[in-house]
Amino acid sequence: MNRFMQLVALIALAQWAGAIEVTTTPGQLSSLIEDTSIESLTVGGQMDARDFQYIASELTSLTTLDLSGATIVGYSDPSQPLSGSLYAFEAGTLPHTLLMGMRLEHIELPGSLVAIGYAALAGCDRLTSITLPPSVKRIGDYAFSGSSLESIVIPATVDTVGRGAFAHCFALRQATIGASVVGDMAFVGDSVLRNVQLGEGVHDIGTEAFHGTAIQSLDASQATALSSLGGWAAASTPLISVSLPQGMATMGEGALFGTTELSAIALPRALQQIPDYAFAGGSKIVADSILHEGISRIGDYAFYNWSDTRHFFLPSTLSYLGTRAMAGMTTLEQIDIAAHQVPALGEDVWQGVDQPSVKLGTPDNAAAALYAAAEQWQRFYILHDYLLGDVNGDGTVDVSDINLMANYILGKPVEPFIIQAADVDVSGSVDVTDINIVVNIVLGKVDEPTVRRINSHNPSNR
Repeated sequence: MNRFMQLVALIALAQWAGAIEVTTTPGQLSSLIEDTSIESLTVGGQMDARDFQYIASELTSLTTLDLSGATIVGYSDPSQPLSGSLYAFEAGTLPHTLLMGMRLEHIELPGSLVAIGYAALAGCDRLTSITLPPSVKRIGDYAFSGSSLESIVIPATVDTVGRGAFAHCFALRQATIGASVVGDMAFVGDSVLRNVQLGEGVHDIGTEAFHGTAIQSLDASQATALSSLGGWAAASTPLISVSLPQGMATMGEGALFGTTELSAIALPRALQQIPDYAFAGGSKIVADSILHEGISRIGDYAFYNWSDTRHFFLPSTLSYLGTRAMAGMTTLEQIDIAAHQVPALGEDVWQGVDQPSVKLGTPDNAAAALYAAAEQWQRFYILHDYLLGDVNGDGTVDVSDINLMANYILGKPVEPFIIQAADVDVSGSVDVTDINIVVNIVLGKVDEPTVRRINSHNPSNR
């Protein structure tokens, strides 16, 4: 039997077994396969979009496709569109939509592959795993959407993960991402995706990239190139902790909206604005010091319904606090603000908050007076600092303070007289006990006088 006949016999045997290996030239794959019911196909040589169209339309029982030894070449024929009106297909690219929805359970990609085209393997709901060769630079929009991938490793050689590339992959549990750009909705709706690892080269995370996933920890602290976290990027997720790189300067609207389990977060120092709806919906944060000096604007509804938060710090650089930005903080006990000038406010910033019961600490008494005169701010229990015993407000405790206190107790007119500083024993009234304490302060028999921070308008409230 000559070599040709041996080859024919081997091909026939492979076809009978439901698996064949062929080496083709562009557009000629169909001429090499007689049995279209095969379940496994290994292709070598050169292929183009016509061969993929043939695989999709005729080899409907195919579950395994090995293209590791194949090279994809370009194809263009305006007279014969292969997918809708699309007739031009780039070399080195798994073609646009042509394998979409197939029964494939396993596919090996060409070692020379540069890109995965638009929706190339979308809807392949039996495809559970895939290895991306290091040659791949681009993953197209919706490339694997609706597939059954259980994990994915995207190497750092990938420049871009396209819009919705892994959207609604309901079996995807783990993703290791080294790509520079993670596109809009790249992993949206992946309801069991819990483990996400971001490489140091990740530069941008797009809008809704991880919206509706199951991630509990977003640790991007090592993604030192990350400059932007897109709008709604991790919204409606069970995130417990978030750590972002210090150089990240931009966060999109609603980036962490609805992360109601959030209990720890470290914001980057480069961030100057908290966008609208950034953390709206609530959190588990009780004591809050997440805002750093440099934050100038807090957007509308930014911290809406943080109903577990007791303390909130506002930096000195703050110039605007948006509409309902802190509404629904029903457990709030104190706000400390470092800004000497009163920041501008949107509407109903603290809607639902019992402001008179919430203490407002300011940098000094001059600032406290400004806040006490400002709309919305004035409704808080505004704290002032008083040196106990310094009833004339000259900055020292001495004999003149004793004389003023004695005259006050005797009902004589005294001016100036700071009653909040005179109540040295914090009893709610000024009496002989307070004078005795001040005498001992002046004589050096007790410790140095302390500063007491209270509401200047109602000294009985502490």
